[in-house]
Amino acid sequence: MSFVRDGSYLAAPQLIVRPDGYEVKGADNEPINNSIKVITALLIICTFDDFLSLHDIKNDYVSKATLEYLSIETSDELPAWTDTKIEWTSINISYLLRSVLIISNLSILILLKKRNAMSKAEQHQC
Repeated sequence: MSFVRDGSYLAAPQLIVRPDGYEVKGADNEPINNSIKVITALLIICTFDDFLSLHDIKNDYVSKATLEYLSIETSDELPAWTDTKIEWTSINISYLLRSVLIISNLSILILLKKRNAMSKAEQHQC
């Protein structure tokens, strides 16, 4: 249990006891905090995956359309790995996943802000 000092919480506890003995239940933010940590870790992994994919594309990708536009003819058909299909797929999935995760993170942060505002309003009513 934590005590309220000067109108502010010491931590994000489940139960707060004011100096006059009145108990105030606080929001349990632990599951939300864990969600934010997991989402942030996934965003970091997506960023690292993007770097690796784009680095590989930079080194291996050969655009057949660009070669045709520049009237460059190759003696043989280009190898399949020059298309870097796996890397482009990884980039597309990463951007989609990143968008979903950022929206999720923003939603969680808005939820936390509302909870904190409600806790402060309850505290002032007491």
